[in-house]
Amino acid sequence: MHYDWSTKKRKFPILLFKTDDPFDCSKWSMPIEIENPRGTIDRDLFWDDDTGTVYLASDWGSIYLAEVNFETGSSSTPVKIWSGSGGSNPEGPHLQERRLLLPTRR
Repeated sequence: MHYDWSTKKRKFPILLFKTDDPFDCSKWSMPIEIENPRGTIDRDLFWDDDTGTVYLASDWGSIYLAEVNFETGSSSTPVKIWSGSGGSNPEGPHLQERRLLLPTRR
């Protein structure tokens, strides 16, 4: 975390590193900063295997979802997907792909 003096806000950066060989230090890229449009600390990345889309789930009173471009680090405008269960703020959003397999009869 650091303080952005130009906007007078705390900033919680998300840094992405890429590599083809995680065991070779020289193969790691320079970091790409992923835009964190809500400025939150509890966030998670989700890869949609079907579409190849990457999503950023974050919270701040509700759970929000934004698409992420890994080449530029930009994020779409976040969309509220859940307001919580009525208690305090929902925290630690984590999305998982769920596949339902139904048995069929031959």
